[in-house]
Amino acid sequence: MWLFLKKFYRDLGESKGQFLSVLVVVMIGVMFYTGMNTALAGVEGAGEKYFEQYRLADIWSSVLRAPEGAVDRVESIPGVKTAEGRVVQDARIEIGDRDAMVRLISLPDQKRDAVNGILLTSGSYFSAEAGNECIVSENFFKANGLSIGQTIEPVLNGSRVKLKVV
Repeated sequence: MWLFLKKFYRDLGESKGQFLSVLVVVMIGVMFYTGMNTALAGVEGAGEKYFEQYRLADIWSSVLRAPEGAVDRVESIPGVKTAEGRVVQDARIEIGDRDAMVRLISLPDQKRDAVNGILLTSGSYFSAEAGNECIVSENFFKANGLSIGQTIEPVLNGSRVKLKVV
């Protein structure tokens, strides 16, 4: 055993550069692996928390038209916790001197734990007594210089509709 250790140390002394370079590469690999595992755990946890907090849908379906009781029938399927219907409509809008296409998505009148909930960074949810209110995305709000209380007028099905930004 002693001879083996003596030979090992002699070989190590003769090839210090190789030994150090292999040691550095292994250390960098271990640090990279540890860092990526730590980051992955954080990202997975944040993703799960986000999905739970905003109740993101596991599955959705697009239909042209659905009967009034369709959502209730979907909700009665075993394993379905919550189902919710939304109306989605693309519309043209003039803002300033340019035209743009916007996607309008219906939301429940009252703020509640809705499927695919939203995060309000400014403004408020719809008021109970008012109608024709809208919530716009933060990017759209900033890009078009909008302000809370301002009215926008998208063209829906050939007619202009006034919507107040809340």
